[in-house]
Amino acid sequence: MQSVPSITGAGNAQLVITDLNGQQRVVNFSLFGSAQLLREGLADWDVNLGVSKLDYAIKSFSYGDDPVFNGSYRYGLSNDTTLESHAEFGKDLYMSGVGVVQRLPSTLGIVNGSYSYSQFNNDAGQQYNLGYEWSNKVFNVSLKHQQATDQYADIATSQGYSYTKRLNQAFVGINTPYGQFGGSYAEQEYEQAKNKFAIFNWSYVFASHRYLNFNMTRDLENKNNSFYLSLNIPLDRQTNATVYAQHDDDTNKYSASVRRTAMQDKPDWGWLANANYTDSDHYLMQAQLQRQNNYGEWNVGIQNSKMNGQDYTTSMASTRGSLVMMQNHLFAMRQSLGSFAVVSTDGVADIPVQIENRTIGKTNKHGLLLVDYLNAYQHNNISIDTLALPVDYKIETTRIDAVPHNGTGIFVKFPLYRIRSIQFTAHDLNGQELAMGSAVWNQEQSPAENQPAQTIVAREGLIYLENPKSSHLFVEHNGDYCQIDLPDLSQQFGYIDLGNLICK
Repeated sequence: MQSVPSITGAGNAQLVITDLNGQQRVVNFSLFGSAQLLREGLADWDVNLGVSKLDYAIKSFSYGDDPVFNGSYRYGLSNDTTLESHAEFGKDLYMSGVGVVQRLPSTLGIVNGSYSYSQFNNDAGQQYNLGYEWSNKVFNVSLKHQQATDQYADIATSQGYSYTKRLNQAFVGINTPYGQFGGSYAEQEYEQAKNKFAIFNWSYVFASHRYLNFNMTRDLENKNNSFYLSLNIPLDRQTNATVYAQHDDDTNKYSASVRRTAMQDKPDWGWLANANYTDSDHYLMQAQLQRQNNYGEWNVGIQNSKMNGQDYTTSMASTRGSLVMMQNHLFAMRQSLGSFAVVSTDGVADIPVQIENRTIGKTNKHGLLLVDYLNAYQHNNISIDTLALPVDYKIETTRIDAVPHNGTGIFVKFPLYRIRSIQFTAHDLNGQELAMGSAVWNQEQSPAENQPAQTIVAREGLIYLENPKSSHLFVEHNGDYCQIDLPDLSQQFGYIDLGNLICK
């Protein structure tokens, strides 16, 4: 993400997205739709057990000694009603809560409410939450209120972090041909602090895909304003430029950056150039170069900054990747938190593999290829380019629909086998071509009565067979059977023309 998503008047978030082909576009997705609701009979849940991370963003490998647990469960009682529950446990801590999300009739919106109870160090606390949301293509309204008693606690507060004692939020938005307008109010109260903000936002997408965003925030507690204006300009499929200006109190900040995003489905280069300027004593300049391929990602960069009159220069280099063990083979790949697949072509090397008709690599000497960017819970069309298959191989299917779970790997096998196809012209003892349409059996003994034939004689006495199972052929001839003996073909594969053979 190049910048903070902006909330539009239609209750949407807008992001400038660069896909794996480098194509840039502005994507809108609803923040206030019915994503809270589950379909009738559908349930989702998650369970987490571990230890708490301490000194977050300050110290590595700093964890608590006591185990903690948290879990959630949601169930769609109907298409209009979803029930929710949540629980957390730790040392001297117990917290549980229930909630409900209800869609009102006649598209009047969605209401939600929840109640939680906790005990920490023998002190009991409570929290409740109420909310309402309504939206259509033009207007959007969202209201939320959350309040907790002083003794309310969860895992975070048991580790010493502050908790929101009271929260009020309100949002109203409108979508017009002149852009998306939004206004919101947010109030948060902690044990020793209180924040109140009023926010106005306007954004507009030009026909050229340039994206303009303006934001004004009023701090109602400290009585000051901040302004933010940004413009995102797509330069090509992989490159975009962003400029912004920000005013806080008596300070002005300016920034400009150009980024080229490396393609995700093939080895590629990416880079970043960025400059931030406040005044002669506060500025930053940064450059970064990225190399990405199927085995990992490498980054080098340098940064020069000045803060309070002091100069700082920082250089960095990093690499990251993953190792995968599947089907008794070890694979190196880019670091991935998503889904992946190992594609097998039954030991046949150098076969192009495609996803959604795009070639993403060739199988290795073992006939395997690791694909590390599948879409979880979605249809991934994996196929084989049959034009690259050796002529003596046959494939049962050329496309497989792979639907992996999130963060897991699957094995996708394309059954391939080596074929031996023979063709010859069959003659009888008099040198005459066998009659067209005569039945042919490939077996050790003469066929039984009414036994189905495996093939027939074609025009001019031609007989074609794939992978003959026996060296003997029996052919229907003049109301009886004649026999053809095939030569030894055990060391031959592919297409074999045997010329003329006699049926005796």
